[in-house]
Amino acid sequence: MKQLINSNDRFNLSPKGDNVAYVEREFPDRGDFELWVHNVARGTRRLLTSGPEKMPSLLWSPDGDAVVFGSLGDGNTKIYCAQADGSRQVHSLVQGPNRLHPFSWHPTERKLLYGEFVPGVKKKAQLWVATFSDTD
Repeated sequence: MKQLINSNDRFNLSPKGDNVAYVEREFPDRGDFELWVHNVARGTRRLLTSGPEKMPSLLWSPDGDAVVFGSLGDGNTKIYCAQADGSRQVHSLVQGPNRLHPFSWHPTERKLLYGEFVPGVKKKAQLWVATFSDTD
């Protein structure tokens, strides 16, 4: 057994098992969050993004090249995409007034299943499918 990361927040292992995406709180008293990718074999990590928004969910693309995450902040919630190797700027895929949570990627197509949690509707999510181009 080998310890990879010492953090107390969200984790998700990539489909190939070579990387772990995780959220860390840089300054817990201020609520700043960071999204990192840790390479298991090399023991190195790469910062993908940071900010005051909470990142309550992480999901890898089927090929392991990208991480999708929900973000709560600025009155809206968004689902963002970040390339695991840091080669592209983090960009928004979906946004809305209610809490959004990415659930799963289609295994071969650029489709994302996500839920929208509407206030006042207890423990129920409206499920949506978003389709993206290769440039998204």
